[in-house]
Parts: sequence; C-alpha cells; structure tokens
Amino acid sequence: MAHHAELFLGYDIDDDRQDPLYREAVVLAVIELESGIRLDRARFDREQPTMLVTWNASGGLDFPEFDD
Repeated sequence: MAHHAELFLGYDIDDDRQDPLYREAVVLAVIELESGIRLDRARFDREQPTMLVTWNASGGLDFPEFDD
C-alpha cells in the first residue's frame, strides 16, 4: 500500500477540522481496493481470527503456536 502513502499522509488524526469518519472511509476503501476483501460494519462487530507475528533475536519471524 506504499503507493497510497501520500493519500494517508494527507489526513492528520489530531486535526479536529478533518472529519474522522471520512478519513476512516478513505482508509477502508483503500484496504478493500488492495486486498479484495469487502469490509462491512458487521465485520468489526464480530470476533476476528488474528495472529501476532514478531521478529526474533536472529532477525527472522516468529509465528505463534495455534491453540484449539
């Protein structure tokens, strides 16, 4: 999404003159465009599977074990 950086940088989250709902809509639209995933309000109201991937000491990625 790096080619959208200028668009994102145009919105300052600390600027009360900018409408936060418009800003969020723009960001979500870009995420939909880039990922092909349709984001709707219900998506944010239900539990989502997540995985925290971290860098290990040797510079590689650590993936957590899955819990059932």
